[in-house]
Amino acid sequence: AALPASGIHLHPGSLFVVDDLVAIPELDVIEINYEPYGVTLEKMLPYLVKVIGSKRLVLWGDFTVDDLTFLNYNLPPDNLCLQMNVADTEVAAEMMKTINSVW
Repeated sequence: AALPASGIHLHPGSLFVVDDLVAIPELDVIEINYEPYGVTLEKMLPYLVKVIGSKRLVLWGDFTVDDLTFLNYNLPPDNLCLQMNVADTEVAAEMMKTINSVW
C-alpha cells in the first residue's frame, strides 16, 4: 500500500492463487507467464478472464500467431498487456502485423 502501484508475477503452476489475488484491493497488476511447453492458453483462459475482470493483466511469453488469434477472440484488450518474447526483428515484425490485423 506504500507504493503507487503493485504487482505480482505468476507461473502456470501458481494459478490456484488467482482467486485470492484478485480479492486484494491494493494489488494492481498480475503478470502471468505463458510457457508453451506447459499449460495451454485454453486451460489458462478461466484464470486470465478472472484477472482481467478486476486487475490489469500482463501476459508474458513466447506466443505464436495462433496464440495471438486465440487471445484476441477470448480476452478483451482493456487492461491487457502482452509481453512477447521473440527471436529476432523479423519475428517481431510478423507478430506486430498479426496484432494490428486482429486487434
